[in-house]
Amino acid sequence: MNNSGETKRINEAIQETFFGIEDSLSAAGDVGELIAHVLQELQEAFNIPFAWFSLVDHPETTGWKEILIESPFLRDRLNQIDAAAFSELAVKGADPVLANGDLKPFYRLLPQSNKYFIKSIAMAPLTMNGVFIGSFNFGDAAPTRYHAEMDTSLLAHLASAVSKNLTDRSAAAGADNLAGNLDNAEEHHTAPEAEDTK
Repeated sequence: MNNSGETKRINEAIQETFFGIEDSLSAAGDVGELIAHVLQELQEAFNIPFAWFSLVDHPETTGWKEILIESPFLRDRLNQIDAAAFSELAVKGADPVLANGDLKPFYRLLPQSNKYFIKSIAMAPLTMNGVFIGSFNFGDAAPTRYHAEMDTSLLAHLASAVSKNLTDRSAAAGADNLAGNLDNAEEHHTAPEAEDTK
């Protein structure tokens, strides 16, 4: 009974942490603050050794890299990846992908300036206007930290909330200004029709 009660308490605390982060999304000033905030909060709350962001090279993310590297937290925790290569890794669509064992395919997600020593990884894709724009990534040297049998419902829910926040910002401000009210935007990119990410 004691073990059951302790497990319930831990699970409730984890859930509260995720919901607390979700409730704070609207306070972020721009896309850089939003992504840095979520990554940093998760890394600190769950003592994650390696947390970084992968940015998909796509018209939807034009100008984002310059904004993201302005964040001291993201500067060395960022990589850019080709859209086709990213799609090969996002095998569950918008749902998180957890893996251990052979991680060689996921090396494409690692920041160029930081070659993390990881034996397990969690990848939470983000979408905007129905297309992949990047992912939150978490790695650990322990092969048992992340594995395919783990429940990813809370992480999926948070990633979905971030994706919705980005899409709403895009609709309100225009995709060209989303990254931080970029000036002199020359071209507005039309996104494909949004897909159901549930």
